[in-house]
Amino acid sequence: GVILFKHVFRIAPQALPLFSFGKVEGAAINDALFESAALNAHGKNVVATVATAVGMQSKLDELVPILTKLGKRHVGYGVLPAHYDVVGEALLATISDALGDGFTSEIKEAWTAVYGIVQKTMIGDNYN
Repeated sequence: GVILFKHVFRIAPQALPLFSFGKVEGAAINDALFESAALNAHGKNVVATVATAVGMQSKLDELVPILTKLGKRHVGYGVLPAHYDVVGEALLATISDALGDGFTSEIKEAWTAVYGIVQKTMIGDNYN
């Protein structure tokens, strides 16, 4: 989760205030931020959500309502559709970091497809 957020803030440092840990006085993108309990907890939640989505690919009837509800909550946090692109790019960079040379075009394509489902479902009709 921490590596994912390092990529998120590398790509879009202006996203820091969208997160509770970025709204505290003196919040800055530095080593202390990435060691904070709040960022670590949020990172674990994001990774767990992605793992859930991957594990439920064959149960879309159950997964879609979960992601739809999560997407509606994120609208209230100020998340915009373009932010999902940032997270998708950061997710692929994180997986690439983890797999190194094992990050093949096939793996990238599969993860892009999985995240595309998550993104499309979470955005849904929330921005019409």
